Amino acid sequence: MEFYVSTNGNDLQNGSFSAPFLTLERVKSAVREALKSGEKNITVYLREGTYHLYDALTFDENDTSPTAKVTYSSYNNEKVIFSGGIKVDGWEITDGIWQAKLCRPNNDTGYYKQLFVNGKRIKRARFPLGDGTFKAVKPEGDISTWGSNYTADAALLSKRALTYNADDTVTDIDFENAELVLLQYWRESRMRVTSVDKERNLFMLSGETLRPTAWSFGYYFDNVFEGLAENETWFYDKNSETLYCHTDTDLSEAEVIIPINSTLLKLEPANGEKIYNLHFSGITFSYTDWNMPAEGFNYSQAELPAPNAIKGSGAVNCSIKNCEFVCLGGWGIELSDRCQSNEIVGNICRNTGAGFIKIGVTYDCEKDDDETKGNTVSQNLITDGGNVYLGSAAIWIGRSSNNRVTHNDISGAFQWAISVGWNWKVFPLSRARDNDISYNFIHELGTGVLGTHGALYALGVQPGTRFYNNYVRNVYSNEHWGAGEGIILDNGCSGITIENNIVYNASAGGYGSNFNCFGNIIINNIFAFGEKFQLTRYGDPPVGKPAPNGEIFARNIVVWDKGPLFYEEDWYCYSTYWDENIYFAFHDKEPKFLKHTFQEWQELGLDENSRLANPMLNDPENGDFKMPAESPAYKMGFSDIDLSQVGITLKK
Repeated sequence: MEFYVSTNGNDLQNGSFSAPFLTLERVKSAVREALKSGEKNITVYLREGTYHLYDALTFDENDTSPTAKVTYSSYNNEKVIFSGGIKVDGWEITDGIWQAKLCRPNNDTGYYKQLFVNGKRIKRARFPLGDGTFKAVKPEGDISTWGSNYTADAALLSKRALTYNADDTVTDIDFENAELVLLQYWRESRMRVTSVDKERNLFMLSGETLRPTAWSFGYYFDNVFEGLAENETWFYDKNSETLYCHTDTDLSEAEVIIPINSTLLKLEPANGEKIYNLHFSGITFSYTDWNMPAEGFNYSQAELPAPNAIKGSGAVNCSIKNCEFVCLGGWGIELSDRCQSNEIVGNICRNTGAGFIKIGVTYDCEKDDDETKGNTVSQNLITDGGNVYLGSAAIWIGRSSNNRVTHNDISGAFQWAISVGWNWKVFPLSRARDNDISYNFIHELGTGVLGTHGALYALGVQPGTRFYNNYVRNVYSNEHWGAGEGIILDNGCSGITIENNIVYNASAGGYGSNFNCFGNIIINNIFAFGEKFQLTRYGDPPVGKPAPNGEIFARNIVVWDKGPLFYEEDWYCYSTYWDENIYFAFHDKEPKFLKHTFQEWQELGLDENSRLANPMLNDPENGDFKMPAESPAYKMGFSDIDLSQVGITLKK
């Protein structure tokens, strides 16, 4: 059965090709009736045009069936847009600044937070101009004596009060409109200033930051009128209900869009129910909003609370294929609890506020049937994210198993390209396991203000999880806190295999692991030309007895032409297995292994059969990592890594 929907249709018609429906709600009801009558393989064809969704279009168990396939698809590749934005008209220009009246949005903040001109994201006016920041400093004296006008809890006060430098010109800002963005290394806090104490050089903030406000490398203000001095910026004054935009584009002739809806589609079955066989194809999801609670935004890692254009719960055997996610305020897709065996294939994701997709949850479900598992994310182009939520991952997998992330192309300002696992402890074991991360092309990563922590990232015990045949190239760091690694095994990682990957030109080297990792296998990888160093074991020093170790690091090639081999000079424990590796420093005939010579290192029982030798890589600068037959790497048992199938291979 087929139904048709058109922006020129009529809901009183029958939904045929010649008499299409007008609205998505109407065709949804027609699909429900067809399912009740036993119809299978129902296709809803969407004709070209923009479908405005100012509230989420919600699907539940009545909109699908375990035995029927329901597909919403563009007709004959026509351009179909699901939009959560409104067009802004009535622009006038005064002194080079465009202005338009726009009533305050119906939310607690009274702000509009994004502006797009002809599909281009315009930067919010900020202070200081450009990419500059102010420095948060430690307060002087004992803050616990400040009195009840602040708080009796000194630890809380350190996270609610920001001390500014008296020489910074920050107190004349219109704080009623402005937001303070505090950069705390791999994440940011976004707060409002509730009061100013000029005697103590102090801002009181609307909420609590993750760690003390001085634990940061800078802050700036968003939505500040003075920031309009910079071209291609905009500002909204909620008091005068006026939009201001400094741009060379003629806004009276342009398409100017303000997003007002944060979620376009919801897959939301009743408690215990599931949604089956629901498919979306050839649709552009665009212009979603982002939100900020009254107390401000603050989250520990990966920006998970950010909204989603599509939010799925209990989705089974569903798919999103050949769609586009563009000009979003948050994430593209969330497959939350009980989402199983879904396919996210062949999509384009660009110009987003956060990342592309979140899979799973941060807690462990009690029943196996409730677990999010077995989903595939493949052949997607993901770029230009993290425009609002600066610490986002492109792809995040939580406590979820048997997912497959393969043949994706990822670049841009992401904190992680692919992040897998969500457990900082060893026990109890979480449901993160047996995830397959393979054949992804990750490149030019970390172009935002926070840089990148790591391209491929794992967290916690994950038996059976594998990272293999990925190509990671050009990973950039933030100058204030470093990082910018290729592959990271973070706290508690165990049972993970890292195999047949190539990492080239990562700022902080190809591979790093936390002190508290053990039982991982890192084999047959090439780690080439790290910018600052090549390998690291990092994290807070273990307390008490030495941290667990015991990884296998074998048959790897490590080559570099600047800096040391290791970031640190010593380890807390040497009870680990490293052997049959090739190391070669083009600039140093006798590189140090931590604080040791190579001979001393071998006397510790490490790399006893490894060699300091040139593996003779053909042309790594141009992506050719092949080696001649006489390469010493082959004598160590190294196997060639084929890059021909890395990245997007799907022909559309």
